[in-house]
Amino acid sequence: MAFDSPQYQEHSIETYEFVTPGRQFNFTSYRQDVVHGGVTYTAVPIGHSNYQRSLNAEEKGVSISLPVDNEFAQAVLFRTSLQGLQCRIFYQGRLNADGLTPHTEGGRFLVWHGRILSFKVTGSTMSLTLYTFLANALRQPVPKVYYQSQCNHVLYDERCRVSQMTYRRETTLQSQDGRQVTFADMYEEDWLTGGYLQRVSDGERRLITDNSENTAVIPYPLRDVEAGQQVYLFAGCDHTIGACRTKFSNQENFGGFPTVPYKNIFRTGVIG
Repeated sequence: MAFDSPQYQEHSIETYEFVTPGRQFNFTSYRQDVVHGGVTYTAVPIGHSNYQRSLNAEEKGVSISLPVDNEFAQAVLFRTSLQGLQCRIFYQGRLNADGLTPHTEGGRFLVWHGRILSFKVTGSTMSLTLYTFLANALRQPVPKVYYQSQCNHVLYDERCRVSQMTYRRETTLQSQDGRQVTFADMYEEDWLTGGYLQRVSDGERRLITDNSENTAVIPYPLRDVEAGQQVYLFAGCDHTIGACRTKFSNQENFGGFPTVPYKNIFRTGVIG
């Protein structure tokens, strides 16, 4: 693993490679496109936080920011799982007089290579959180179960065992107003909260944070919405024993501890 050199950084160009299981996206933070090894790195407003120089469980990782309408964000992040998504960051020498070719084909080095673990959207900017492969392995909790009243499982995963198809509904979009979408059909209040919608035509997904009757709230708008588009809606879960029992009839697979005391007697005392 190579890390950044402050002396070299002042006289270099950054290039980014986002690698997916079936495609690679190439960008640069330079003021114009860069060509290296026959590959074009498109100039976009992209940047990152400082790198960590040690590989241990305390590593904070790297944060990369880029526009939310970026091709990588729209084509990959909003449509697929983050599993298997990687990023490589390189430094290379300044451009020559032609403006599109590095001085030497081998004049660059790797400064970061890691996995994309999460992202968030704030206004028109997206922030990605990345860790090196070793640091990601070291930071995993063992066991990955917490002593809490809420369920530890992810809804519909192999430990939850609730069938997605059983709780999937198909409807059509009527409109979108900011973060609120309207459907052709009605749904019980909060039945979709914590679930998600998936557009049938391209697989684009959004978490549903709230719903009432034929409307739902999502974290950020869908792109290219037209009335009549088909969507799948998946029921949500609040991870309580009540929802597990009454909504999903799945109490035997509940992954929490519903009788855990809600008071800490070492703080409040036995009385009070």
